[in-house]
Amino acid sequence: MPEQLPPSSPTPVVIRTVLGIIASSVFGAWLVQGAGAAVWTEPGAQPPTGNPPGFVWTQSPSASPQAGGQFNIEGAGRLGGVLEALGGGLFGSATFDLGNAAGGQSVISGTAQFDRMHAADALLLLQTDAGGTRTDRFRVDRSGAVTASTSVTAPQICIGNACRTDWPTGAITGVTAGTNLSGGGTTGSVTLNVVNNPTFSGDVSVGGRLNVTGCFGPVLRGKTSSTANGNRGGYAQINVLCPAGQHVCTTAEVLNSINCGAIGVGGLGISNGTDLWIANLAPSLPTPTNDCVGWTKDTAAWKGIKWSFHATTGGAAYAEGCNAALSFACCG
Repeated sequence: MPEQLPPSSPTPVVIRTVLGIIASSVFGAWLVQGAGAAVWTEPGAQPPTGNPPGFVWTQSPSASPQAGGQFNIEGAGRLGGVLEALGGGLFGSATFDLGNAAGGQSVISGTAQFDRMHAADALLLLQTDAGGTRTDRFRVDRSGAVTASTSVTAPQICIGNACRTDWPTGAITGVTAGTNLSGGGTTGSVTLNVVNNPTFSGDVSVGGRLNVTGCFGPVLRGKTSSTANGNRGGYAQINVLCPAGQHVCTTAEVLNSINCGAIGVGGLGISNGTDLWIANLAPSLPTPTNDCVGWTKDTAAWKGIKWSFHATTGGAAYAEGCNAALSFACCG
């Protein structure tokens, strides 16, 4: 019969197992201490083809942002998709489609949350650094406005749908003065002036007050070259005695001429003290002055209004018998 060992004595297998565990623990501790003291050495060769790249984490992958995490690439690098920020920003490189198939991608693309950008932020910013001073050279803001520090060269420039490949040449077509304007030209400083006596056709509407510093409305222009009594065939007939475009002055027009200074301008051909027929229309009492019954009577019993002209004082108005031969005051 084989020799049996006492029950309290350990078997050789158990002894060998215990010794192996102790040796492994001592060797592992030595490796940990040695690894902590050693300096990391860059690999001398590229990893085998097909090895997946490792993830870079500064804290648990389930945490929010990896605070302080960064990685540096010296030389070329590849990005299979896009970089996505937790705030919603995207940046990446995609395939450039040179063919005719639909769905081609931009070489560089990026997406930013518009409402999270400050108005001063830039979607794209290229700068130069000279002695610590940074200068913007090319900038695209969040609305798409483009700013360049110098010139932008392109074979074609478009404003809306109007595109040009060169600048227009030649002189301006010219500025031609229209109604009531003078001046014009095709080069240099083109000046337009309002003529001294502008005329307008049609109605002129004013919504508020019309402030006039000079004369407004017809004013005294002169007198008829001949004299006549009060029987001229009516109001329409006396107007033809004045030059074309003028008419016999009314009482209101004479007062307007005095108030705006039109009687003192000179060149009217009227001497002080000259008596002139003017149209008053409404009868004046107690003397029956009614424009010689509408310029149809020439007797002393009927009366009209005469204006004794004076360029300085404005003169005065009187009733006059319709048999008197006077010049008519003309306004326009």
